[in-house]
Amino acid sequence: MSDNSTFVQLQSRQSKLLDGLDELRTISSIKNFEFPQLVVCGSKGSGKSSVLEALSHIHFSGKVEGCTQFATEVIRRRGPTSTFKATLEPGPSCTDAERTERLRSFESSLSTQPFYLPNLLELAKEHLGLDKHQITDDVLKVEISEPYAPNLKIVDLPSLLPSKKEDTDIIKSLTKRYLEDTRSIILAVISAEEKSDLQNVLELASECDPKKERTMSIITHLDCLEPNSEQEKKYIDLIQNDQKSLQLGWHALHCWFYDSRPVWIEERDSKEKAFFSNTRWVAVPREYVGAICLRSRLGDIISNHAQSQIPGLIIDIQTKIANLRAKLDGMGPPRSEINQQRNYLFRISRDFERIVGQALNGVYLDDFFGSSEISDNAYDFRRFRATIRDLNDCFAEAMNLRGSRWRIQEPWETGTTENVATQLNPYLDGWAPIDIDRAMLEARISEHAHRNRGLEPPGNMNNLTVGFLFCEMSEPWEGLAQQHMEMVWGSVHHFIKLLLQCLADARTVDQLMNKVFEPRLCDMKDALSSKLQELMSYLKRGHPLPIGNSFLSRIRRVEKQGSIVNAARITDTAVVDANLTALATITASQTMRNPRSTNTAADILNQMQAYYDSAIVTFVDNVATLGIENCLLAPLEEIFTTQTISEMSDKEVTEIACEPESYQEDHKRISHELDKLKAGLNAIKSWSRNPANSRVPSTLARFYEGKLLGASLVTQ
Repeated sequence: MSDNSTFVQLQSRQSKLLDGLDELRTISSIKNFEFPQLVVCGSKGSGKSSVLEALSHIHFSGKVEGCTQFATEVIRRRGPTSTFKATLEPGPSCTDAERTERLRSFESSLSTQPFYLPNLLELAKEHLGLDKHQITDDVLKVEISEPYAPNLKIVDLPSLLPSKKEDTDIIKSLTKRYLEDTRSIILAVISAEEKSDLQNVLELASECDPKKERTMSIITHLDCLEPNSEQEKKYIDLIQNDQKSLQLGWHALHCWFYDSRPVWIEERDSKEKAFFSNTRWVAVPREYVGAICLRSRLGDIISNHAQSQIPGLIIDIQTKIANLRAKLDGMGPPRSEINQQRNYLFRISRDFERIVGQALNGVYLDDFFGSSEISDNAYDFRRFRATIRDLNDCFAEAMNLRGSRWRIQEPWETGTTENVATQLNPYLDGWAPIDIDRAMLEARISEHAHRNRGLEPPGNMNNLTVGFLFCEMSEPWEGLAQQHMEMVWGSVHHFIKLLLQCLADARTVDQLMNKVFEPRLCDMKDALSSKLQELMSYLKRGHPLPIGNSFLSRIRRVEKQGSIVNAARITDTAVVDANLTALATITASQTMRNPRSTNTAADILNQMQAYYDSAIVTFVDNVATLGIENCLLAPLEEIFTTQTISEMSDKEVTEIACEPESYQEDHKRISHELDKLKAGLNAIKSWSRNPANSRVPSTLARFYEGKLLGASLVTQ
């Protein structure tokens, strides 16, 4: 097991932040944050193992001629107990299914024995079937869980210069895979003993990190340099004066060869400190030498990496918290007791009454109605009064265009066209009036009158003829009105379900719909149908009874239009000029017939048209007010009230509002996840509020720079 003080040194100043992030790691829904990984690469004999041991206090090599033959990931995580687990992950080149299955069967659990990585490396090598120097792109993953361990991932890669040339491509591909990962902090290890290391390692690092923002170069084997030599001076100057060529800088470590290293790994730091204090290296700033300062520098780097992701992470966490709270609100409070269940229904009914009242009055204040901004989304049925008005408008338009059985073709008409909005009217689908010429209709009226003669004087028509003609003309009214009422009833049903889904959980919504709303909505639908039959009953009897002088005015208007038509017939003119003067109209009328002749077929048709124009307006208004408003909309505010709940028996309340068994577990799970999110968020915000971590936002920085620049220009 490693010394925890090592990792405390790596992450002490960021412990609060990383503790919060560690809490979030167990929540799978948080995916925006990625912990950094320290990737150590270098040539054979460069001292990679010594660097790894200096960082982690874990032995990575147990042999004098040890050779890294596969990538090893050491992942430290926080857990309730100390456990160790190792797995093998097949690399990209492993295409054989049998070998893949065999590698995945490897799992070494070391929770009951002392952890010693060199032994584990040997076990993995045997399982991989590798010979002494063979390289593979398979990966050994070692997960170490301890109660106080922060999150940290260290990766050891095979040497860049392999013993076998055929392994070169595998090593390069494997190394680039890790180095190109933006999470990777590249620790390029360079042996002061090997001149070629400096160029080879940094070239590959630059290829994977072109901006050189994730690379730190570590120089090892300093004791191999001749004291006070030019080579030693070169490296000292490099570390002192070339810190800016790599954004993360350079660092010097004193490493020992395997046979001369300290027996106890804890001794290395003190011996290293003595080396840098008694040689020429004493002139180098302490922050650039030694394992202790290296761990401190890497701790800051890890912190900066985490800090760069904090703004997006906070937004993600806040979104998750809002979603979980919405889930809990939708599930409602715990309600295992009858009082809790009844109170739950009371709350739903109060909100239902309030929102329905707003919807009926067209005052869309509650969050349920959503934004008032225009969007390309589907029609919003939550804005209920707007929906009803749209349907009423469509009904009125349909009655105007297709409410009559016949469409009388007047001589001056050239036909009608319907715009796009009209074509989208749901009531206009599948029905159109029958086009009929006025003369043909007048002939039909004369034939009907002749067939139904009674005791009226010669030359007159039966008084019931107008009623008969009106009944035929208004035949489509009932079907259109029935369609309109069903459409509005369906909108009411849909609106209620949308509203309940925002106020209660799915089970309660189903129970309320089945036991409360469906029966009452069916009663309201029956009342609506009865009202339609009441409105149609008088129209079906065929006894028009116009009231007031407006009917006479309508007849005169229709007769005037008929006079113009007759003038056109006499003069054999297809179309009469619309600007025909009043004098010409009167003359044509007197020429054609005696105005006292009121019982002709044309007069009957004029009377029917005048009455039709008046009756259709009244009928449309009655359907909208006496039918829809009185029978369907007005009862909505009283369909589900607190009194409704009070009158329910305990059994009925329990059947509707009892909590499903799964809800208790869901409540516990969601609440636990919510607590973790809030704890993690508080830790992150607490760390962000630390003055040492405060930075002026870039937008404010640009603002103040502009203000200062403007001030300087003014003074000039």
